[in-house]
Amino acid sequence: MNVYVQNHRLSPTGADELPTYCRGMVRFDHLDPWQPGGIDFVAVCSALKQVGYSGTLTIHQAQGIATADSARDFAERCARFFGPLV
Repeated sequence: MNVYVQNHRLSPTGADELPTYCRGMVRFDHLDPWQPGGIDFVAVCSALKQVGYSGTLTIHQAQGIATADSARDFAERCARFFGPLV
């Protein structure tokens, strides 16, 4: 099993847009996991603990990651954020 998360906020004035099958073009903002206004990761991780989940948590946040150093920095920030939650 794997829990896969990607933090976006739908917004008519969002910085990015993608085509969807049922809604056409949809605008949205990419959010880092710790930014408010998206997924409540404290609640998600709490619920996973309550059901005894012990599998992998995959964080898909590719925005702004242009180099190996920026990817490493982002991974370290994610580890600091999620560490106490999992």
